[in-house]
Amino acid sequence: MSDNTENDSETEVDKDHPKVFISYSWRIKEKVLDLADRLISNGVQAIIDEYDLSPGNDKYAFMEKQVSDNSIKNVLIICDKTYAEKADRREGGVGDETIIITPEIYGKTSQTKFIPVIFEKDESGKPFCPAYIKGKIYIDLADDDTYEAEYEKLLRQIYNAPLRPKPKLGEKPQWIDNKGADLSDVRVALKNTRGSTDSRISALAKTTIDSFVEAAKQYKVSSEGDVYYKDILKLIDQTRQFRDLFIDFCQSLVFNDNITDEIIVSFFETFYNKLSAPENTNSKYGNIDHEIIEFLTWELFIDLSALLLYFEKYEILYSILSRSYYLRYPPRSSEYAYQTFDFFNPYCSTIEERCKPVCDNPNLFSLSANIITGREYHPYLTTESISNADLVLYQMGEVLFPRQKDNSLWTRWFPRCYVYHNEKQIIWKKMESKSYCLKIAPLFGVKTLIEIKEQVKNSPFNYQIKYSGATRSAPAILSSISIDTIGAIP
Repeated sequence: MSDNTENDSETEVDKDHPKVFISYSWRIKEKVLDLADRLISNGVQAIIDEYDLSPGNDKYAFMEKQVSDNSIKNVLIICDKTYAEKADRREGGVGDETIIITPEIYGKTSQTKFIPVIFEKDESGKPFCPAYIKGKIYIDLADDDTYEAEYEKLLRQIYNAPLRPKPKLGEKPQWIDNKGADLSDVRVALKNTRGSTDSRISALAKTTIDSFVEAAKQYKVSSEGDVYYKDILKLIDQTRQFRDLFIDFCQSLVFNDNITDEIIVSFFETFYNKLSAPENTNSKYGNIDHEIIEFLTWELFIDLSALLLYFEKYEILYSILSRSYYLRYPPRSSEYAYQTFDFFNPYCSTIEERCKPVCDNPNLFSLSANIITGREYHPYLTTESISNADLVLYQMGEVLFPRQKDNSLWTRWFPRCYVYHNEKQIIWKKMESKSYCLKIAPLFGVKTLIEIKEQVKNSPFNYQIKYSGATRSAPAILSSISIDTIGAIP
């Protein structure tokens, strides 16, 4: 047997093979040795008297050294009925260990060093545990049904490898210091909607949509003083919290399989029509107020599309792209007309022509595109997924509403974010697989491989779809895959 009583107490913890000292009662010696053997097989240096205390050594000095030794990562206090009773009465070897351990717990050593490990419970299911450690979170190895999960928890604790590590601390969002709109009513409505799976979902969704509309009315340029374009950018920055709640709303519907094209269409019709009503814009800043709403509507439509693509809700995305929307037209008038989804992609002249020159990077191709691709919401919204969704909207617009041959520059949806997409689109590249093609077929509103190929032909590459001065154009579906390779892999 080895003798560890001469270890240097200042030795640092071995991260690859951490040491633990096991304190226990001899009544359950064999069961404890089984635990020690398993820990050793998993790379843990388990120090236990049976293996590490040689004949002739002072057992009290041995115990005291293990408890105070800095190279010992954890002290496992194995709790059974005998251990708890002897510890509380300070009897026998367990009592001696308790006298040694107690001062360490109450002031000398890190509180995380001592881990109670429950081996027995009383008739009512209450763990046997010494009084001095009853307040500590324990590992429960008393029940066979949960033994493996609890053992893994113990092993992860010893190795400092939690199943769910705490995220790295980020920076405070810039928008947090900006005074924003009161979104409390939206949060209440969203809470009521979340988790609902019954027939009330339509009514609850309508209430939530109305709360979004009322909250968005607060995003207006002040009627006091002149318009400062940097202040408009601050106002747009404040809408990020609003956008995040919208994504939460849509996500909750997706999770509960309640998201439908009817709810989505209702949202965008209600949102646009009510907010573009003449009475909701002041006369002095009416154009700018309306543009902020148009910007927000455009962003929400792209982000919703990215969310639907993430969850592969292709049939719903096809439905909202092929549907017509009954909207105020001309904008802010009392007249209405049916419009295709490209209506939600307006040119934001104030943002691009007035705000961009005073922003931090006036040489951007598009300030509005730069803003929304930077407003990530992991895991659903990243710069890549947002720009990809913008491209899909452009490409599906070409598929669903083919351009006239005599108007090669005309496009229903100009993908402003395309310059932020740096790779081939995986969604189209994967169509080399026949099974994937059939999976994504609902996005095209078809069922067969032949029909998919016919649809894709409507989205050829057009080098003229690009920003003035840009070196590359917006890609088409056929930029990522050729007709011949669609469905070529079984």
